Amino acid sequence: MSLFTRRHRIEQLAALGDVTGLREAMLAAARAGAADELCVAASALVDLGEAGITALLEAILDDPDHAHFGRIEDETFHRAASPRAVALLADALECHPDGQVRLVASDLLRRLDTALADEAFAAGVTDRDPHVRLSAARGLADHGDARGVRALLEWVAHSDDPLPALAGLARLGDPAVVPALQQVLASARTPYVAAAIARTVAEIEAHPAPPSQPLDRLARLRDRIRSIELVDRRPRPTGPDVERALQQVAAIDANLATAMEVLRTGSTSLGRPVTKAQVGIGLASLAAAVSGDEVDRSMSAILQPRGVRALRAVVVDLDVIASELQERGASAPSAEE
Repeated sequence: MSLFTRRHRIEQLAALGDVTGLREAMLAAARAGAADELCVAASALVDLGEAGITALLEAILDDPDHAHFGRIEDETFHRAASPRAVALLADALECHPDGQVRLVASDLLRRLDTALADEAFAAGVTDRDPHVRLSAARGLADHGDARGVRALLEWVAHSDDPLPALAGLARLGDPAVVPALQQVLASARTPYVAAAIARTVAEIEAHPAPPSQPLDRLARLRDRIRSIELVDRRPRPTGPDVERALQQVAAIDANLATAMEVLRTGSTSLGRPVTKAQVGIGLASLAAAVSGDEVDRSMSAILQPRGVRALRAVVVDLDVIASELQERGASAPSAEE
């Protein structure tokens, strides 16, 4: 069958909305090394919506030779970045017994290029496979999220090819990692590793990221909550705790929004001055109110178990921000530049 005929066949399958046929055509193209047909079939699957996207991702996860699919264009994966797609890959990253499949799931999440994947990455940085931990940590670093720094530093310390992890650290630009990198540099196993670490240290020192401000971190927490709701929401939540859980999530978001506005302006909506410490006290009270087994049980009415764990991590980070705000002092107005 000629190239023209094969491509025409793919176009026919796409016009018919034949997900199964396109999936098989894509797999055949991948195994034959036919990159153009592979890309056309993959793009056509994405054009068919959730059913096609699911077929595309499941085919890649199930294929024993995942490398074939590296030829698919990034733009195709960007268009596939739906909450359902993230949930499918997050399930594989969390639960699949094969470390290679978990790694592919993490790499695919990176190719989706969406912050919706960040909670899956945050779970992936504790995977038992160091390659999975690295991929997940790089996914977080891609979005300016420092929750994978420990995994990146671990890779630099123990790998003969530290460049992927160093690229993530350079992207984050956090000067706090420089002492750890210098410690690894002092005992680097090869000149290649030493030179790579030295370049990264120099880059971070020359272009450090600005210190993270509470306002920015609270905004990120709100984004994380929205992602959890989109990706890990139960399809048909039922039970007596559903309404309560929905109210709790709404209350968390509303309180974070209020805290952010007060930090921006230094006062309440009525013009009353508020200090950072007072904002911190309020956020600490919020964190305490949405912590504990009882809250987890009610959240289980609307969220998958992974979502409950992710929301619990958000509350822990909220409590950290609250403590830092209280430590900054109770006298100065809270308005942030």
